[in-house]
Amino acid sequence: METYRTIPVVKQLLLACFFTSLIFLTACSTNESDSPKEIEPHAGGTITASDTSQGVTLSLDSIKVADLRLNLQPHQTVRYRITSDANLRQDKMTMDRNEDLITEFTVDNVDNSGNTTVRLKFKKIATDTKINDEANPSPLPQVRFNSDDSTQRSDPKFLQFASLLDTPIGITVNKRNRVIRVTGAGAIVDRVTSGLAADKAMGQNPNELDKQRLQQAIEGTVITPKAQMLFPSLPDSAITEGLEWTRTERAFLNELLAVKTTDTFRITSIRMVKGKKLATIEAKLGGVLSLRPVPDHVNPKPTLKLKSYNLSGTARIIVDLETGLTIHNKTTVKNGATIELSAPGQPAKTLVQNQNQTFTVELLP
Repeated sequence: METYRTIPVVKQLLLACFFTSLIFLTACSTNESDSPKEIEPHAGGTITASDTSQGVTLSLDSIKVADLRLNLQPHQTVRYRITSDANLRQDKMTMDRNEDLITEFTVDNVDNSGNTTVRLKFKKIATDTKINDEANPSPLPQVRFNSDDSTQRSDPKFLQFASLLDTPIGITVNKRNRVIRVTGAGAIVDRVTSGLAADKAMGQNPNELDKQRLQQAIEGTVITPKAQMLFPSLPDSAITEGLEWTRTERAFLNELLAVKTTDTFRITSIRMVKGKKLATIEAKLGGVLSLRPVPDHVNPKPTLKLKSYNLSGTARIIVDLETGLTIHNKTTVKNGATIELSAPGQPAKTLVQNQNQTFTVELLP
């Protein structure tokens, strides 16, 4: 893992945990406790992912979907389970990671433009990570974290997880399910930095600039991608012809790369389940990668060249046509990049990274 030369070692670890590992909620620590426990959903509720195989299939010719938009009500509370499996290879190092999360959000406000503001909380986090480095003959420990374990929650090595648990984060999405604002990440930063300052083994007290960078990283590369999983793309305008639309998004993939995706969506079936029309949407994902500017505080500043890249994926999403609420979402994405790095007085280095990831979002009762 490349780190910034101008930041002390522990701060590098803190920033690296959030910039890279927390994007996929993977711990930057070495704990050998029990593997993640199965997370049980609450009882009760109405339509969930398990109901989607029931009901009556409707003729697409008889259904007109004029405007598919998010239509939630204030004080409404929604719970989701997110499971994910990922494989990342960077040069001679590989990482296999799975995670199991429970999230909950409550609708605070819906304004006149249809923008919906929710308070999002991570209620449970369980993750299991295996890292293998062919260049290192000593085996690396398997990393496991489970928020049900009170000992792990209070362990300073897991501050990056404990700081997320039950911390309310403001998320605003527009009526087309586009995340447009994230607030509240400052509270996460405060919990992490105060924990570092209090722990004698860590012995660090990040300055205000570090805190600002950390907050930007959390908001841009941690919270926003997770929130967008819960609110997959809806058409940017009313569907005037057929049941298909295309949507373009821009985001940060990691600290080196930005991505511009162009995804095509099509409603392939509609079922009547418990009095509600549920649409199955099939998507093809693609996009263009580009290099992000090297931060000013990196010194000496390297020169980066993007030599090649690939990005593709598929998704199958089930939504409630009335509310725009996601019932189920399974997405698979493959991406890779070859980057050439050079710095004054140092030999050029080629960084090759490939990643496969599958995540599933399920509405809970």
